[in-house]
Amino acid sequence: MIKYSFNIPLYYVKVTLVQVESVEDAAPVEAILKAVKTDKEWIEYTVGGIKRNCRNGGDTYRNLELKRMVVIFYRTTSERERSNVYSHEKRHIEDRVLEWYSVNDIEAAGLLAGFLGEKFYEFEKRQK
Repeated sequence: MIKYSFNIPLYYVKVTLVQVESVEDAAPVEAILKAVKTDKEWIEYTVGGIKRNCRNGGDTYRNLELKRMVVIFYRTTSERERSNVYSHEKRHIEDRVLEWYSVNDIEAAGLLAGFLGEKFYEFEKRQK
């Protein structure tokens, strides 16, 4: 399992990105999701996906009262699929943060997208 955490300035949200590498990552992922008070059925959903060796997907969880977000990435079958999944889940982070803070501004959205793009780049570099 590869884990990378960072804070989003201005919004004060801590994000943890987790790349699943094997079925043995189920228990550590469960602990991470419990720490952000994820509902039991969603934890079971994600942990079950890890145990079934799901591919080419991810799950984004948020508890913005705690100012925390966690993204779990399943293994992918290609770099192209990984790029697709990372972009998809990154967009969920953007939407949820901007929604939570009632931001309706394309420049603010663009700045957040760029910041997260850099963080996802750093996360992906850790995997090589």
